[in-house]
Amino acid sequence: MNISRQNITNPRVRLVKSWDSRKRLLLRPQWGSIEEKLRDLRCILGNKRILSCKIPVKTMEQRSFLEQLRKFHCDDLKKVTTRVTSADGRQFVETFQDGGYSLSRSGLSAGFVIDNRADISVALIVQGLILGSQDVAAELKILEDFNVTHILNVGYKIPNYFESKFIYKNVEILDDPSSNIRTFFEGCFDFIDDGRLEGCVLVHCNAGVSRAPTIVIAYLMKKYNMTLKEAFERVKSVRLGIRPNDGFMKVLEEYEKEIFDSPVSQE
Repeated sequence: MNISRQNITNPRVRLVKSWDSRKRLLLRPQWGSIEEKLRDLRCILGNKRILSCKIPVKTMEQRSFLEQLRKFHCDDLKKVTTRVTSADGRQFVETFQDGGYSLSRSGLSAGFVIDNRADISVALIVQGLILGSQDVAAELKILEDFNVTHILNVGYKIPNYFESKFIYKNVEILDDPSSNIRTFFEGCFDFIDDGRLEGCVLVHCNAGVSRAPTIVIAYLMKKYNMTLKEAFERVKSVRLGIRPNDGFMKVLEEYEKEIFDSPVSQE
């Protein structure tokens, strides 16, 4: 078969040229309908006979899917609602109406995202002193693993779970900026010192975020002559989530002045 280069490179016809296993030239039109492809082949071959023409055709599944797409209308979409939870825990229901979105409150929400998972992480502050939440205080195995002998409970209405096994001190402190936590420092410090002499002391409140960390930070300042910044960073390095409330931070700042007899700012 003698086909001129001029015909093969005809700008009107785009062909993909290849050879089969029997060294026969295969010409395949790159696009167009079946009729257009056959017409283009005849244009190139002239009166030459086409031995075979393999042009892919759409399967029944493809045809059926394309037919569904042609008949599809946006009104056929199923209407759904989306529940949106904001960063502060508020919940809304989002719906699409009249070409736009509308939001409505979704019942009552707590105003914050509630995490009901137990917090059993233990922060080793110094030898013989650990910090945690009330969940740690309820885990006997954890307490035994850390050789706990004394438990300082500064939460509100948290039971002493194992009174027959450990020595407890309860100081009910509200996590309120107006609470004068300073009045409890000395009593808590004495209990911590006694406990460290005999074994290990766990200091906990409810969440281990505000009250217990405040007591521990103040203890480090007093016992190790640390600045507020040094003590705060020490505790935060082993328990990232600590956040004494603003009132407690003010008390710690005043306590720092009391210890060093001069204000030392915390960055």
